[in-house]
Amino acid sequence: MKDKIKLRHIIGERIKNERKQKGWTQERLAEKSNTHPTYIGKMERGDKSATLDSLEKVVNALELKYVELFKDIQPTTDKDNKNHVLYEIINKLNLLSLQDQKAALELFEFIFKWKKKK
Repeated sequence: MKDKIKLRHIIGERIKNERKQKGWTQERLAEKSNTHPTYIGKMERGDKSATLDSLEKVVNALELKYVELFKDIQPTTDKDNKNHVLYEIINKLNLLSLQDQKAALELFEFIFKWKKKK
């Protein structure tokens, strides 16, 4: 699968969502975590893997628990694994905000109801 989601993208998106929920800019998060705003931006986009030390600073600044940050992340699997499609769906949904996840669920439900009628 050419567009496998990497752990750094999922973590970056979760950090971005948490930051936005607090109404913070990247600069504010960088200030509170004693990191550089450019580093925060690269981490949020998944361009840069966070070091454990930097991740700890950001998590503490956001007052997050690690379990919240890593919740429901599924391992990337090879295409021979029977669950690879499910893992990819879960990982893609994890990149979305809660509101977008709810919209995706409604869309899934609509599609399956429509398919049953056919």
